[in-house]
Amino acid sequence: MSSPDTQDDLLARRNTAEKSLALRPAREYEFLVTTEQPHHAKGTERQRIRQKVMRNFFEVQKAGPLATTSETSSVSTAQAQTKLKSRFRLSKTGQDSTIPQKTGTSHKTARKSEGKKTARAAGKAQTSKKTLCTKREVGSDTTSFRSLSPPEKSAYLPNITTEVVPTPSPFSLDAHLMDPFDALPVANTVKLELLFQLYKSGTKLNSVVIDCTNTWWPFVASDPGLLHATLASWALYGVLMRGVTSVVPEMLGHKTEAIKEINAKINSSNGWISDELVGNVLILATFENLYGEYDSALLHFGALKRMVDVRGGLDTFNHNCGLARGVVWVDFHTAIALRRPPVLPLVLDGPEPPPLPQTLLEEATNNSSLSLLQLPVSPIECFNIFQTMHLLALATTSRYVDEVDRLTYSNMLYELEFFILSTIDYSLDMTALVQNRLRITYDQKSPESEASDNDYARKTHDETTAAIITEAVLTSAQIFICAAMRDIPPSTKLYTILLQRLRGAIEWPGVSIINTWKEVKNLHILLWALVVGACVAPRSKREWWTERIGQVMREMGVCTLGALEGVLTEVAWTDYTFADALRGVWAQVDEVVHFKRI
Repeated sequence: MSSPDTQDDLLARRNTAEKSLALRPAREYEFLVTTEQPHHAKGTERQRIRQKVMRNFFEVQKAGPLATTSETSSVSTAQAQTKLKSRFRLSKTGQDSTIPQKTGTSHKTARKSEGKKTARAAGKAQTSKKTLCTKREVGSDTTSFRSLSPPEKSAYLPNITTEVVPTPSPFSLDAHLMDPFDALPVANTVKLELLFQLYKSGTKLNSVVIDCTNTWWPFVASDPGLLHATLASWALYGVLMRGVTSVVPEMLGHKTEAIKEINAKINSSNGWISDELVGNVLILATFENLYGEYDSALLHFGALKRMVDVRGGLDTFNHNCGLARGVVWVDFHTAIALRRPPVLPLVLDGPEPPPLPQTLLEEATNNSSLSLLQLPVSPIECFNIFQTMHLLALATTSRYVDEVDRLTYSNMLYELEFFILSTIDYSLDMTALVQNRLRITYDQKSPESEASDNDYARKTHDETTAAIITEAVLTSAQIFICAAMRDIPPSTKLYTILLQRLRGAIEWPGVSIINTWKEVKNLHILLWALVVGACVAPRSKREWWTERIGQVMREMGVCTLGALEGVLTEVAWTDYTFADALRGVWAQVDEVVHFKRI
């Protein structure tokens, strides 16, 4: 009969148990793909299980070695054992999960599995190596790998040793995974990170205009339709601005899914128009506007307008500033392209934004375009437009960009765009006015009729001059706002429409461009309008613009790039958008001027 254990023996056993627990490795998890079918059929259940398992894993990892005793008592894992069996492989304590277990399959079965695996891989595009798993990826199909022979396994795992090499956590910021836990309501594709990078690298100003209160991303990140539509617009922006054509399939795919979500919301809404449905339609309308499909954009905007009316107007969306401003800017973009006033009324609710910095106001006062007050028609309107544009251009410079409040900038630009679109359009009568002017100038008249027509000729001359200058001022202001303050890509169809409109307003048969603008003492405004048009025009189509710029510069005595920048700064200018484009335009203008001197 053995003697009872002494107190020293009990303490020794306890220390030995604690040491063994400390040496016991932590439980590790490994994600396995067990089917080729899409894994988002049960997205909610799958997301909940994965979050629970990974939360348990990290809690155990943070607790240290002594906390590993909880690995055998995970109630949540035990209850979900049947559900987790097909999704996770939990390595046992002390077992190296790097090398798969050898199964009892024959070499013939291994060859069959390898053939099936090769056939499946041939029909799929090669993707980059995944970083979600903490262990080495051994293949896209774990079942096929288990059936391989030892020499074939060695080909997949060439340099495996017993030493465990520490690897960085795949959930760190360096892992470059946008959605490692499937928190977003869309599939985490290989191009998702690229779409996020395209958005963050090129829409800073546009995000200030629309999302001045930072309410847009939380709104779209919780709805699959909104996020699909947003991703499609980001992909289109990357194609237009960066030339990233590899995201075209992603763009079309996300757009298709967004349309499906719209139909699903309409069928299940029972007549209720939700914020998500309105946001989904307005993003698709924005997509069609950028894409240049204005017929489709107008169709989407018509539906959007009816939804807003059913909800009770724009005032009912004040709880979501980004949604309300998004609806407004869809109206603005469509109005610019179709040359019509805005359909929606001017609505500015919310807290009073802070004023602009005093130093910015003083600088803008010293460089204001007072010469616009000498225009025969709409002088006050044109002066207010360019004065506000000058303030906003200064606000985007490096000196003031951190001092101007986002809401202040957004409200000023909103009011400016609404004011421009609401100004009377004289272009519809310009053709008749110019024809009357030419008839009076060149027709043979008797002395009696000549005296009676003097007043009419002077009136026609003034009306024609006002129509030409007003149209050029409004159109050039639209181009400047779209390029410098909205960050709309230069390759969009909207610029083609605006450039044709501006060129038609500047150049008229039988009318001298320089003399017309000299009469109203606004030759520097003409130079500014020509440079703005040249900056957004394709390089291969700048010849007409550069020739006119050279003519006006010679008339004004402007001979250097610095002098040209000084003239542009007095009107409205920002190097944020036009710095590189201006250097290219100047190089082409210098070639034209130098050629004509010789």
